[in-house]
Amino acid sequence: MAITVQNPSYWDLFNTTNDGYSIKIPPYQRPYVWDTKKIGQLLTDWKEFLDTSSKGAPQYYYMGSLIVHIDHTNKILNIVDGQQ
Repeated sequence: MAITVQNPSYWDLFNTTNDGYSIKIPPYQRPYVWDTKKIGQLLTDWKEFLDTSSKGAPQYYYMGSLIVHIDHTNKILNIVDGQQ
């Protein structure tokens, strides 16, 4: 099994949701980090970024490190780890 490491832009990574991919936080993540309010804010921020980027606004968005496992078989973006 090979591991591929990539450094895509947030646009490239999260625009895959247009292909039927869903974003998930696996159950092994620490629950205190991903409460409903924080998840909602994160998704709102990403949506605003993607919406403004598609309208020609600057495509810069800093969020720190984020490790995502892309499950192509099940079309899932698993958020594995991130800067807290």
